[in-house]
Amino acid sequence: MHGEDPASLTDDPRLAGRPESFEVTVSDFVVSAGAGFVVALLGDILRMPGLPKVPQANRIDLVDGEIVGML
Repeated sequence: MHGEDPASLTDDPRLAGRPESFEVTVSDFVVSAGAGFVVALLGDILRMPGLPKVPQANRIDLVDGEIVGML
């Protein structure tokens, strides 16, 4: 891999912007079954973790002045 470069749609930092006729190296594919699509991983990328269907904030409450439901 050529390293990370947010200034290019490619995995080649020498090709800035939106170049035409380029190739990318796919390192892996990940199935996001819940979302219904396949994600192609390109280069060294950090992915955000998936979120639960119900946010933890929905389990937090205030009872008699005390916060309950926080992990």
